[in-house]
Amino acid sequence: MNPDLSAPSYPPIRNSADKASAVAQRTFLILNRAQLTLLTLTAFAAGLTFSSPAHQRRAAWCICVLMLLTLVLSSALRVGKFDDRWFRCRAYAENLKGAVWRFIMSHHDGTRASEMAYLNEIKQLNERLPDLQGYLAKYGVSGALVTDWMRSAHSLSFDQKIAMYRELRIKDQAKWYSDRSRDNSRMEQIWFWLIFGSEFVTLVIAAIEAWKLPKFNPVSGVATVGASFIAWFQLKRFSDLGTSYAIAATDLQRIGETHVGITSQHEIDVMVQEVETAVSREHSMWLARRLVI
Repeated sequence: MNPDLSAPSYPPIRNSADKASAVAQRTFLILNRAQLTLLTLTAFAAGLTFSSPAHQRRAAWCICVLMLLTLVLSSALRVGKFDDRWFRCRAYAENLKGAVWRFIMSHHDGTRASEMAYLNEIKQLNERLPDLQGYLAKYGVSGALVTDWMRSAHSLSFDQKIAMYRELRIKDQAKWYSDRSRDNSRMEQIWFWLIFGSEFVTLVIAAIEAWKLPKFNPVSGVATVGASFIAWFQLKRFSDLGTSYAIAATDLQRIGETHVGITSQHEIDVMVQEVETAVSREHSMWLARRLVI
């Protein structure tokens, strides 16, 4: 494999969609974390009692401020639609990535026809997601839709193209899925014990409260911590993602091992179709799970 082909060079618009998706995801998660944190602080503040009316009034005003900030964050999440941008930008990036690989692996005797088919895929993608164009423009979309790397990869010999596809598409994508599956499975265990621990602490504090009746009642605050942990656990869907990514990784590995000794363009087309369908299926399942949050 030539050194300049050792790493994919996708069109700028695909990289912009990938970056836009990451920014929208990060913003969405940050706002949700902040919202859950404010609700937890509000619950703890509500458990405070003061002998002085002045102090009690100040605490009440603090609670009002916290709830106002919570409402502001809720409005920002609603108006910003960061989750929708996250999903749509990722859908755009992944679909475009699949189109790139279908172009690269097409028969190089029909270069112009393959390029037109690829450009038509992008046209259809833009028509399905027309509202994204203005948003992606913020991240820079100027540049060729067919990069030099794509043309060089498309012109490789039969065996070189197969080797490159196995390494840079099948193996790389399977590793990504495998790594994400392991990470999500580990996080599922961590958050399970955090939720269990918060519920246990709430039980202990409630028992102490019933016994001693202290002036400060942290039960509602600790309970809200537990509820926030549960909300975050459901938002991230660690269990679902861990399982689906593991299945996708296994599926890609199976496809790669099934298609060995390829000797014709038709066999390449069949392998590429199966691989891209498997990736598309995983993404469709991911999108469906996110939309039911």
